[in-house]
Amino acid sequence: MILNNRKNIISFSIGLFSKILIILLFSSSLIENNYLAFMNIGIQGENFSPWKDWLLSGGKISAFPFGYVMYLINLPIFLLSNWALENIYVLYGLQIILFDLWIVV
Repeated sequence: MILNNRKNIISFSIGLFSKILIILLFSSSLIENNYLAFMNIGIQGENFSPWKDWLLSGGKISAFPFGYVMYLINLPIFLLSNWALENIYVLYGLQIILFDLWIVV
C-alpha cells in the first residue's frame, strides 16, 4: 500500500487503530488460556515437536492451531517474557502489529 494520498492514509490509520483495539480487547484471554501454556510446554520440551509434547501432557489441539512458522515467530517473544519481562500481552501485540506493518509496507 502506498501512503501517498489522503484516502490511503485514512484507510491505513483506521485499519491500524482497529487492529490495536482488537489486540487489546481479545488477545489477553487467547494468550493466557491457550498460547502461553502451549509455548511453555514447547520451550521445555525435549524434541522439536511442541504439538506432540502438548498433546502428551493432556493439552487440547485447538490451543495453538498454527504451524511451525507461527511457532518460530512467537518463540522469541515467549522466551523474553519467561526470562526478562512480565507483560507478554504488550510484546505479543507489538509483534503482531510490527509483522503486519512489515507485510503491508
